[in-house]
Amino acid sequence: MHEIGVPDLYHRLDRLERSNRRWKGAVLTGLMLLTIGWALPAEDTVRAEAFELIDGQGRVRALLALEDSNPELHLLDEDGVRRASLVHDAQQTGLFLQDPEGDTRVGAAYFAHGGSGYALHGPGGEGAFVLYLKDTGTLTHYGPGGDVLARFPQSP
Repeated sequence: MHEIGVPDLYHRLDRLERSNRRWKGAVLTGLMLLTIGWALPAEDTVRAEAFELIDGQGRVRALLALEDSNPELHLLDEDGVRRASLVHDAQQTGLFLQDPEGDTRVGAAYFAHGGSGYALHGPGGEGAFVLYLKDTGTLTHYGPGGDVLARFPQSP
């Protein structure tokens, strides 16, 4: 079992929280701009199957579209890699932050069955700390192979 020191865990959590605040600010700014557009009178409403926000070089940096009739908002880096995604479908409503390789590293979701969770994933999606709450809460540490390394509270 890989042990991580408490100071290192606090440092990593602090870095993650700062990054999360920046991404949330960007997503909220985009949502505010979209909300302003939705507040216009019906005759001024723009309707489309997808919206792309491009930078000065013509690269798509944000995408609002439907995936299987479900709304999704994605922020992309300069290489076109999804770095933040806000999704809603029949199973969940979630915010996911991806690393430069496109792997989800942070996820926060509310699930259709009533539970909600927050997950921190390792590089390549290997290993995770998952905080989950429905009727009771758990904090679970998963190893690279998906095996449970630790759980609080411990299962009987």
